[in-house]
Amino acid sequence: MATPFSHVEKVSQGKKLGRKLGFPTLNIALQDDMVVPRFGVYASLVSWDNKICPAISNIGVRPTVEQTSLARSESFLYGKESPSYGDTIRVTYLRFIRPEENFHSAERLQAQVLSDLERVRLDHEQHPEEYRPFQEYRQVHF
Repeated sequence: MATPFSHVEKVSQGKKLGRKLGFPTLNIALQDDMVVPRFGVYASLVSWDNKICPAISNIGVRPTVEQTSLARSESFLYGKESPSYGDTIRVTYLRFIRPEENFHSAERLQAQVLSDLERVRLDHEQHPEEYRPFQEYRQVHF
């Protein structure tokens, strides 16, 4: 992506599967008519209330969890702070990591998420300069 895709939505309550697997996520239901990037896992940033946090985000239909055509965004934040249900957040998708997959068990999904988390954590460490433009943009536009 030349210009990172982002969207602003309210955090909604999910099924808490991520929490059960050890990765609590912020869930966002996406509008049916919303144009979204390729389904998959992304290195991302989540911003809210003058805070910005590195994150890993999945955008897609979550084929391992349920059979639906409704796209959702789920983000796990690396920081200690996190927004609450109903808070408005901006999710900015920085880099595509891998396509969305259907895992045949929660254990396989959990193992892949652990691998993805490490890859995205390293990605964020390699690109600390990305925070400044988004902090400046957020102060003006968010």
